Amino acid sequence: MTDQTSSSIDAGDMAAETVSPGSSVDRMLALCVLLVLGAFAASLMNLVQVWMDSEEYGHGVIVPIISLYMYWLNREKISGQTVQPSWLALPLAVAGGLLHLLGVMADVDVAAYYGLLLSLAALPMAAGGWRLLNQAWYPLLLVLFVIPLPYLLSTLLTARMQLVSSDIGVAFIRLFGLPVMQDGNVLYMGDFSMLVEEACSGLRYMYPLVSIALIVAYFYRGPVWQKLLIVLSTIPITIGMNSLRIAVTGLIIRYWGSQAAEGFLHSFEGWIVFMLAFALLMLEIWVLTRLFPNGQSFTQRLEIVTPQQLAPVHVSRSPVARLMLTTAVIVAAGISAHVYSFVATDTIPERERFEQLPFVIDGREVFPDRLSSDVLSVLRPHDYFIGDYKRMQVQSPGELTGAEQTPLASAIPISLYLVYYEAQKEGSVLHSPRACLPGGGWEQRDGGTVALEALGGEGDANRVIISRNGRRMLVYYWIHQQGVNYADEFVARASLLWQSLTQGRTDGGLVRVIVPLPDEAVPAAERKVAEETAEEALRSFVKALIPSLPRFMPS
Repeated sequence: MTDQTSSSIDAGDMAAETVSPGSSVDRMLALCVLLVLGAFAASLMNLVQVWMDSEEYGHGVIVPIISLYMYWLNREKISGQTVQPSWLALPLAVAGGLLHLLGVMADVDVAAYYGLLLSLAALPMAAGGWRLLNQAWYPLLLVLFVIPLPYLLSTLLTARMQLVSSDIGVAFIRLFGLPVMQDGNVLYMGDFSMLVEEACSGLRYMYPLVSIALIVAYFYRGPVWQKLLIVLSTIPITIGMNSLRIAVTGLIIRYWGSQAAEGFLHSFEGWIVFMLAFALLMLEIWVLTRLFPNGQSFTQRLEIVTPQQLAPVHVSRSPVARLMLTTAVIVAAGISAHVYSFVATDTIPERERFEQLPFVIDGREVFPDRLSSDVLSVLRPHDYFIGDYKRMQVQSPGELTGAEQTPLASAIPISLYLVYYEAQKEGSVLHSPRACLPGGGWEQRDGGTVALEALGGEGDANRVIISRNGRRMLVYYWIHQQGVNYADEFVARASLLWQSLTQGRTDGGLVRVIVPLPDEAVPAAERKVAEETAEEALRSFVKALIPSLPRFMPS
């Protein structure tokens, strides 16, 4: 249908247009979307590569297609109505463009992806205001769920899912009548052990199942609370089925050996688990239909809307100026980010390697250790140190000072772990002990922060007491980035963004110091005295360590 003047628009409106959905406004909007995607091509290609390489987000390659189909079907919501282009699209476009630009400049891919999505949301706002944005928000939401989570959040979620799946997996194994012992993410069954790795956390099932649930909820003909229930139920369904998979894997190893649980059988088992999880989701919808029929059958509840002849849409005032200006702002930010990505280089400061760490600190001699290749493949550090500092001989009380006035304090070993990244990129960033220690079976019993000023440093450090099978440890740890110490990982990550923008640096390190505490079986009064002695020894060591850190973690 050709554009024509509509007499039904209010007299205050100028140059009102009557257009059919899919005609001039939609064509102009589609052109602007293509221009934005072209300007953001580098980030878009990175995102597609993530989808291609990731088992958790592999379904992302088809989600945009489904989102476009949803947008097309959703046009009936504005059929026969008047839409008013909004200038609010401009600040939304500026926010999206700047977020994308900052994400590229700070090398935080997730921020760049969110900026792209926010920029796309600005375009329907410019073309048809809130009514047209209302048509697009759910398809954009679906795309949001295939953008990888921020690294810190993903790490914490993965660690938590590992532990929960391990706990429930142990319960399933015991239901099968087999003996099993659990130590964090390690399961012991007789003469063999099984590690529940990050890949077995269940997220590779949860993410695609959530996307499927969002699609099902969109087409589901029922009240909002039932739609929310369908989406939220994917969490317990995924955890339960992944835990069952862990238990079945343990049984396979127990009776047929570890080789039987690897390769094709392991992958095939994963597909079975996912299909069972999907079947449970469909069963849930069937139950909802039986409990709350409302005159609808199961197939009617999930009937996909078919295209139909839609009434014309009235566009109050021409959206051309708003839409093109909004697009120009976004495209300019995309081109700027593209140019910056070509000319920018990371500034890597000079430093000494940890192998030059003092052999003696606070009168203690070093006994270095090594991390396994499996751990290093996950951490991907540029440099690290791990080892114990001990006194080989207990000195006489007259030769001891400060916290080590007793032979007991001088005999306590101090474990030191240092790690440094020249540039913190996605997948090669600091791993917080908050996420790593629980995976080894350690539970946090007490937590807080301590001021490093009293120990000759600046900022704060985390102070936690962890326990496992009656053993207890006191841990001090903090993030050291460009001369500043952080106890909060999220604050440290936010500051890294600013440092990347202003200084072109994303380097940083982690300091972790551990001292053993008396076991829980020790009488309370004796344990309290020993704990105070151990912490005094730890603080004395940290006070002697801090002055040497700038050589290895430059400010």
